Amino acid sequence: MDSTMPMRFSDSSSSGRPGAVTGTVIQRIEQRQVQLGQKLQDMTQKLASREAALKLRLQQFKDQKKASKVSDFSSMLNKINQNRTDMMVKHLDLMGQILDKVDKRVTEASSSGQNTASASAVLVSARTAVTTARNAVIAQSQKDYTIDVSSESTARNDAKVVSDKLHTDLLSTYKLVIDAKQAVISAIRAAIASLKGVPSGTKN
Repeated sequence: MDSTMPMRFSDSSSSGRPGAVTGTVIQRIEQRQVQLGQKLQDMTQKLASREAALKLRLQQFKDQKKASKVSDFSSMLNKINQNRTDMMVKHLDLMGQILDKVDKRVTEASSSGQNTASASAVLVSARTAVTTARNAVIAQSQKDYTIDVSSESTARNDAKVVSDKLHTDLLSTYKLVIDAKQAVISAIRAAIASLKGVPSGTKN
C-alpha cells in the first residue's frame, strides 16, 4: 500500500437547497469547524499516547532492527491515512465549488422562467452525497492505525492485521467519495437540461 493516494478540513458546501447560503448554515459550518478542531486535538493526543506505548513495548524486543521496522511501519500507516483523507477532502472541496456554480446557474434559469424543479432536486441529492462523504472522510481521518504489538514473535502478524484494516477502511470511505462524484455529475447533467436557452450572463 503506497502513501500517494487519498486533514485539513475546510467546508465549501452550501445549504441543502439551491440558493444563497443562509446565516444559519454559515453558523452551523463554523460550529462544525470548531468541533473538528477539538476532535483533531484529541486525536493528536491519543495518537501520541499510543505511539509512546508502542515505543516502550518495542524497547523490550531482543531484535532492535525488527523493532525499528515495526515502528516505522506503524508511523507509515498513520501517514497513509492522513495523506489519503487529505486528498479525498480536496476532491470533495472541488465538488462543493462545482455545485455552487451549478446552483447559481440554476437559480438564474429559474429567475428567467425556466422550470428547474428537477435540477434543483438533483442538486439537493448531490449536496447530501457530498456531505455524507465528507463526514465519512473526517471520521476516517480520526482513526488511529498505530500497531498494537502483542509480542515480538507476533509483531509481523500484528502489523498485517492493522494494515489490512486500514486498506479496508480507506476503500469503504473512498467509495462514498466516488458516489458523491457521480451525484455531482448527475446534477451537472440535470442543470444542462434546465439551462437550455438561458444566457450565461443572466442575473438574479
